[in-house]
Amino acid sequence: MFDQIAVLTGKDGETGSIYEPGMVVIYEKEGENWIVKNKIIFNVNTSKGMGAVRERMVLLIESLGNCSVFLGRRVDGIPYSVLKKSGFTIAEASGNPEELLDELREMMIENKEKAAKKKKVEDVSIEPVALDQEGAYFINLERVQNSNPGISSKKVLLPFLRNKPFKEIKIFCSHTPQWLEGELLTLNMKLEVKELVKGEFEVRIYNQNQACDEKSVINK
Repeated sequence: MFDQIAVLTGKDGETGSIYEPGMVVIYEKEGENWIVKNKIIFNVNTSKGMGAVRERMVLLIESLGNCSVFLGRRVDGIPYSVLKKSGFTIAEASGNPEELLDELREMMIENKEKAAKKKKVEDVSIEPVALDQEGAYFINLERVQNSNPGISSKKVLLPFLRNKPFKEIKIFCSHTPQWLEGELLTLNMKLEVKELVKGEFEVRIYNQNQACDEKSVINK
C-alpha cells in the first residue's frame, strides 16, 4: 500500500515547486529502503498557456505508471487539479525527499484505515430500516452498538418507539434491554422475546396503538 511515491525535486535535490524546472523522481519501497525507479525531467512552462500546462501534466501522469502519490514543496493550480482528477494523493512538504517518504507513507496508511473504519460505521444504520411488509421494521441492535461504541439501546430505540408509526419491529440483540418492558407498558405495546442461540435474541415489538388506529379507520 502506497509503495510508490513520485517526488518533484528542484536543482538542490530537495522537494520543489510545480512551477519551477526540476525532476520528478519515482521512489519505490523495497523492504526497509526506498529505491529510485525512474527520473523524469519536468518543466510545465507556463509561458505557453494553461492548455499547455494541462497537456504537460497529462504526459507526466502517463509516465508515472501505477504510482498514485505525488509529493512536492508546492503543488497547486491546474497541475493540482489534473493530478487530483486522475486519482492522485497529493502532499506538500519541504526537505530531503528520502527523509520524508516513510512518514508520508505511514500518514497515508493511517488516514486510509481511519476512512475505512468511518465508512464501516456509516454503513451500519443506527435507525430501524423498513421491510417489505407495510409497517414492519428491523434493526440489528448488537451490530449497531459494536459499530458505535458508547451508544445506548435507549438512544437507538426510544425515538423510534415514541415517534414512528409502525406495526411491528424485529430486533436482534445479545440481551433484552432492561428498560424496554416498562417503556412498552407505558406505550401500550406488546413484547415477544425468543432466544435464537445462547446470547442471541430476537425481540419483536407489536404496536397495538397502530392496530387500533387502523380498526378505527375501517369502522368509519
